[in-house]
Amino acid sequence: MIDSSSPPPPAPPAPPAPSAPSAPSAPPGSRPDQQSGTVVSESAPEPTVVTDNGPLDGETEIGVLTDDGTVSENATSESTTDESPPWGIHCSRCYNAVSGIVRWEGFHVSDAAKFTEYLQGPVKRRFHDLEDKLEYEAEMRSLATTDMDNQYLGELLRAEPEADFDDIGEALADCLLSADPNRSVYWPWNTKRDRRAPRASLPGADLVGFSTEANGEVHLLIGEVKTSADKKSPPALMYGATGMIAQLVDRGTNLMVLNTLLQWLRCRCLNSEHRALFQQAASRVLKSRGKQIILVGMLLRDTPPMASDLRTPADGLAKKLSSPTVLNLLAWYLPVGADQWHLFISEAA
Repeated sequence: MIDSSSPPPPAPPAPPAPSAPSAPSAPPGSRPDQQSGTVVSESAPEPTVVTDNGPLDGETEIGVLTDDGTVSENATSESTTDESPPWGIHCSRCYNAVSGIVRWEGFHVSDAAKFTEYLQGPVKRRFHDLEDKLEYEAEMRSLATTDMDNQYLGELLRAEPEADFDDIGEALADCLLSADPNRSVYWPWNTKRDRRAPRASLPGADLVGFSTEANGEVHLLIGEVKTSADKKSPPALMYGATGMIAQLVDRGTNLMVLNTLLQWLRCRCLNSEHRALFQQAASRVLKSRGKQIILVGMLLRDTPPMASDLRTPADGLAKKLSSPTVLNLLAWYLPVGADQWHLFISEAA
């Protein structure tokens, strides 16, 4: 996870472009399929779905959407075993497709022990805003000059509410996106600092920060996070006025929301490194009339992977938002239920 006090990370190097295989000629309005050579129509294509509608068998990946838009069937699993895996956690990609401007992907974490280690490590640090918390506690201790002061201070510092799984979900999403292998994500501020009540639910976007793309461009990144154990697919919290679909459309089209987010972000980008990121991202917002931003919707589940969780939401969002806005929908299928997460990020864990 990227700490707000450190300088932003450099942009990752651009990946080499895949070599395109030779293809037969095709009539206008069609293209040759890169795998079979069959000529297929390009008019009003359906979203490319790369898994079936059922649960995944282990960590077998059914298909991968390649750069040229075709699907590589029966691809090998993307399960990671190295010490520094993509996304910062060992996982497998279980589906991956595109609907208009929306790229939607599902990732499966099967190892409960590694996942709980992840909760106890970067997620716990992010959730508690640990660096700021330790500085606060040290300063308060320096002000306690008597035994009575220290006794009361101990009681004061222990007076914290039990963690809510939605708040833990946002911290988890922060950490996962900070390790996104496709871009360099930077959060200049931990929104936990904006609370003025123990269990306050802050209005507005869940995640606000910057994304440095492979080409070095800096973009405003706005994210929404939903945590669900709903067995229905898609889960109910994708819909309605406070559902993920409506929230992402609002973040991408509402000028008052965008103006408020930019003002909020500017006040938290006071040093030179942060201000440079803000100015680059804000400049792109201006020149694109508010469209050159990155929207991310992250769904956290403890259910079997289902491509249908994101298929219909992606199709709906593709009809309401357009380029140059970039929209990523990510579903993470996790081995430990959200109702257990607090056990691993508590101070005693």
